[in-house]
Amino acid sequence: MCEQETDEDNAIRGILDECDQLARKVGFFEICWESAYYTLFKDKLDEALKKLDKILEKYSQSPRANLARARVLDRLSEKRHSNLLLEQSIESFGKVLTLDTPEELLYEALERYIDRSSFRGARV
Repeated sequence: MCEQETDEDNAIRGILDECDQLARKVGFFEICWESAYYTLFKDKLDEALKKLDKILEKYSQSPRANLARARVLDRLSEKRHSNLLLEQSIESFGKVLTLDTPEELLYEALERYIDRSSFRGARV
């Protein structure tokens, strides 16, 4: 957890923690392609994305919520091999860079923004 959080992040800390946990669990099960657990947690990424979209309707300037959304979109793009989701994740990582983002989160967003943009073939 990042020690520096914005007011918007503090207001929704519990929900953000839950979404982060869902995204991390999917990473653990990446090696279990045939596992029912993998399917279960893959479905929870969709749930996490819906929750984050709802959160961002009210707290659109939350760096942590925007970064969590970018992470979920990134994982979904990898799982589904979707260029559309990849583009959405890149846009979301980019948005984090424009907010009043704590340094720790800013570096993560910047690194992933560059990585995903490079994967797509864009010059950054």
